[in-house]
Amino acid sequence: MTGIGSVVSTICSEVADRWIGSLLGDTDAGSAALSEGVALGGSQGLEWLLAYCDDGVVWGRRDSPERAWQLSSSHAPDLCPVIGRANLQQLRLFGKGAEVLLWRSEGGFRGRRLEDGAPVTGPDRPADETRILVGNRWLKSYPGSFSRVRDADGREQAIPIACEAADFI
Repeated sequence: MTGIGSVVSTICSEVADRWIGSLLGDTDAGSAALSEGVALGGSQGLEWLLAYCDDGVVWGRRDSPERAWQLSSSHAPDLCPVIGRANLQQLRLFGKGAEVLLWRSEGGFRGRRLEDGAPVTGPDRPADETRILVGNRWLKSYPGSFSRVRDADGREQAIPIACEAADFI
């Protein structure tokens, strides 16, 4: 399926399970995913991760394909849960030119991949936007370029970006 400036493809349960296994450190799943070219992030330019779990939200960042994912659960374990098959509801991986979304369904996990297509120049082209997803107050910095932020309602997240109080003025 294609949209304006993008290509959408489905991800079956078997492949989705391998992606999740790769994230969780399952070496067999990781090897299978690598051989199929679906390694979690890797050379596909998927450098950001957002996981919705039953017990909280986890953000992540991968600085290069050779490096492991840095997850907010390692920096703020009091706030962010460890991702596991039992608590994971939705996993979003994204970067400049693509996004993978995996979600829990009755038969396991399923998903879709959205990739940027050829540049579109018409008036109906998609617009790139920069948005603050959560947090308008800085609380704390962690080693490894993670920051803890809070919004006006008191909701907190540990995000994979280095920031300081002055960034929110």
